[in-house]
Amino acid sequence: MTKDTIDLDEGSQEDYRGPAGGYGSLKSVTEILVRERIPVKGARALVLQNKPKGFMCVSCAWAKPAVPHPAEFCENGAKATAWEITDKATDQKFFARHPLAELETWRDYDLEEAGRLTHPMRWDPDSDRYMPVSWQIGRWPVALILLLVRICAIASLAAGPCSRSYASASAWM
Repeated sequence: MTKDTIDLDEGSQEDYRGPAGGYGSLKSVTEILVRERIPVKGARALVLQNKPKGFMCVSCAWAKPAVPHPAEFCENGAKATAWEITDKATDQKFFARHPLAELETWRDYDLEEAGRLTHPMRWDPDSDRYMPVSWQIGRWPVALILLLVRICAIASLAAGPCSRSYASASAWM
C-alpha cells in the first residue's frame, strides 16, 4: 500500500489527480442517470438544478447563481437528484421478504438501489417488518394521525393525559 491509497473495510480509495469537473464528471453523471434508468428525465431535471427558475440541490446548500453554468451541480448532487426521481421502487412485497434486522445490515448504496417507497409503511415490532399503512383514515392523512398520537404520548409523559380527541386517534390504527 502506498501513501496515495487508503484501505477501507469495503474496498480502497486511490488518490485522484484529474480535474474535479468537466467532461469526466459529465460522463460519470450520464452513467448514473443510465444506471437509474432515467437518462432523459434525469437530464431534464439536472438542467434546472441550482438555476434561478429551477430547484436547489437535494443534497447540499449549493447556491443558485444569477448567471449559472449549464452544469451547475456536483456529481454527488446529481446522484442525489437521480435517486430522488428514480423509477426504481420498493413495494409491499419487498418489505414482506426483508425484516428490518436484515435491512440494517445492508449498505446505504444497496438500500438506495432497491428503490423508493411506493406506499406508506410503518414498522411492526412483532414481525420486525415494515407493514403497509393506508394513505388516509376517513378524511385524516395517516402521517398526521401518527404524528398526533406521538405528540400525545410525549405530552402525556410530560404533563398528563392529552385531550380525548387526540388520544382516540390511536384507536383508529
